[in-house]
Amino acid sequence: MKVSCLIVDDETLARIRLRDLIAEVPWLDCVGEAADGESAVRALDLLRPDLVFLDVELPAFSGLAALEKARHR
Repeated sequence: MKVSCLIVDDETLARIRLRDLIAEVPWLDCVGEAADGESAVRALDLLRPDLVFLDVELPAFSGLAALEKARHR
């Protein structure tokens, strides 16, 4: 069984690097990406990932605030 994951980072190169690393792990499935707090909340609630690679400092509001605002736990 694969673990679904979401990448949340405002730096494009960081997202690309994480995506490449995740692709090498057979039990991980990257289901999406977000580049700011607002899109992170939407992605968390829509995609409902098992795991989140979360940047703390994001545009709009922090990654931790995005976790608090999301309905998905």
